[in-house]
Amino acid sequence: MHTGRKQTLLIALMSLLGGCGTYSLPELLMGLLPVDSAASPASSHRTGAELARGAHEASDDTPWGAPTEVVPPNAWPDFLSCVTDPLEAFEPTVLRVDLGRERPGVWSANTTYGPLFRSHDGAWDDAVPVGETHTLFEDDVGGIGEVYGSVAVWLLADGVVLRGAFSDFFEGVDVGLTCWNDDMLFGWTQDPLFSVHYDANVGHCVDALGNEARNGVPIEIVRERAFAECADIHDTDLNGADFGMPDLNGWNLAGASLAGSRLHFANLRSVFMPGADLSALDFGYAEIDGFVDENTRLPADGSCTFTNGYAKMAVCRR
Repeated sequence: MHTGRKQTLLIALMSLLGGCGTYSLPELLMGLLPVDSAASPASSHRTGAELARGAHEASDDTPWGAPTEVVPPNAWPDFLSCVTDPLEAFEPTVLRVDLGRERPGVWSANTTYGPLFRSHDGAWDDAVPVGETHTLFEDDVGGIGEVYGSVAVWLLADGVVLRGAFSDFFEGVDVGLTCWNDDMLFGWTQDPLFSVHYDANVGHCVDALGNEARNGVPIEIVRERAFAECADIHDTDLNGADFGMPDLNGWNLAGASLAGSRLHFANLRSVFMPGADLSALDFGYAEIDGFVDENTRLPADGSCTFTNGYAKMAVCRR
């Protein structure tokens, strides 16, 4: 990805050989030349750590510890799925990062560069995402990074996710990053953090004790995992800054509240929304279709039609 900048860097290093004394090009490329710390990737990574501190939204309820501190890598789960904030303003693209602990102090990072949404107006993007693999080591500022490379990650506690920064010195990237562990959230081998569910018998969301409750689901999880059951998604652009008619496919919105959120030039397709409250959703140049029940509140300013039968389906357009 963006290899031109790296090639430019190599050419620049070659042009400096005459002033580098006895250091050879291989030594330079292997990182054997002492580096001015003020201009090194590590210096940029420390700037990234500060970005991480400013990127998160503090929460008093987190499984990770104090929300205002960088969470050290030895406290991370062994596997994390991550997505960056959009890298481009129009037809947004993101980096998806899979982190895995190889052994104590050493991590692998598989990065893929691709669109925020893979389907637009019913057409699926078949392009193969561009991918890279990096080996990252735990550092002295509470993150992980390449020893003589460019990539680094820092994370802070923010509710049920870790939120921080992804930095790539060579590519000039410092961007917000959200990470989570699917097993912790959805409970494949343990009790899930998202334990609240929609109960059609009572018409609202309940916890394990039967009390009315909500799941705290960040919008990044909703977009990446199509999961928003019993979530309170308020004042949020559901399709982010992608106004190219993206398809938000198969979202589980059972019992969710979308009060004050926005859907423009985008579609919610094949959505599961019994008990969902979409009455205050601001939407236009958009279509919503999916399964509803008698407790679903559809947009008040949308033109909705229904198909009755064993499965009650609704389609709303505006």
